[in-house]
Amino acid sequence: MTATAFPPATGGLGDESLQSVISSGLRAVFQPIVTLAEAGVVGYEALVRGPAGSTLELPHALFGQAEAQGLRGIGREIKVFLEVTERALTLDPAGLLSAVEQLRGDGFGFALDDVGADRRSLALLPLLRPDVVKLDVSLIQDHPSRASGEAMNGVCAYAEATGAAVLAEGVEHERHVLAAQSLGATLAQRWHFGSPSALPIGSQIKRSTAMLGIAPRVVPHSPAQLVFAQRGLRLGRKDVLLSVPRALEAQGSDLGEHAVVVANFQDVRHFTPTTRARFGQLAERVAFVAALGAGMPDPPAPAVRGANLADDDVLLGEWDLTVLGPHFAAALVARDLGDAGPDHDRRFAFVLTFDRNLVIEVAAALIAHVTGRRR
Repeated sequence: MTATAFPPATGGLGDESLQSVISSGLRAVFQPIVTLAEAGVVGYEALVRGPAGSTLELPHALFGQAEAQGLRGIGREIKVFLEVTERALTLDPAGLLSAVEQLRGDGFGFALDDVGADRRSLALLPLLRPDVVKLDVSLIQDHPSRASGEAMNGVCAYAEATGAAVLAEGVEHERHVLAAQSLGATLAQRWHFGSPSALPIGSQIKRSTAMLGIAPRVVPHSPAQLVFAQRGLRLGRKDVLLSVPRALEAQGSDLGEHAVVVANFQDVRHFTPTTRARFGQLAERVAFVAALGAGMPDPPAPAVRGANLADDDVLLGEWDLTVLGPHFAAALVARDLGDAGPDHDRRFAFVLTFDRNLVIEVAAALIAHVTGRRR
């Protein structure tokens, strides 16, 4: 069963009180989710509605008002999968990732919605680690394209690596069933299998053969501590090592909207005007770019997310860069050895790794510092 979350409404709620809407009764409708192989119901997507004809009838207005009044909460009696979108991650990366892991520990699962509608969603798959990947209706109903092929490749790679389920939305007739199967989906929903309605009495839910439920991630405080424990160290001089992030940034640029690039510069002093221009260009091409360091503003460059490191943050002693895409992962993780003298002669103990799992953990550790922007 899934529960759908929506972004806050932008207005037009009138004078109606959310409490009075709750008191007058909310309506819930349920759309079946089925296995494509057997058309057996494995769950329902729960869709909430406010009183018919009111300004809070539609879910985006209802959830938006609830969030504005601090009334959103989650209870659980059965296995529930919560939906998120890539927009939620880019708005408040640290907040969303922290909430996801906390709720995983409470037994909830997660679905990433609208994959394929925005190419950035492929880049963010390994960070959100959804149990269910929901293919956007456009992939099922529109004419096949290069974009749909890229989505298929990225989703299938993720599902193969993690065991996540792939769910096709927008299945309305047999032709869509075959399209969904071609894209790697094993689950489906929409009018071909049933429209949103009251939950059938005595509903029989087929047990899925897939054991969904990705374990909570323990985000490391120090990427260097994590990586150094698993890989042999090398010693490098800063001016020589600088060639590595330049090459990795270029790789991220080539990946385009399928890439995430996150870097820790220790201090904003090292985020030079040349670096600022380079990261600004990266942000025009890739899904998400962030820069960390003491004194780092937000944004440090157009469309780049920034994070100011506290005086006691362990990352002040590190220099880190990660580039992550559906089929490419690399990280430079270096620890400052505290040399005095010219900056370009400073020595670092470092690891350059292309181990996808390690890169994902390093990226998650860095992104955990990037909080939501103040409005």
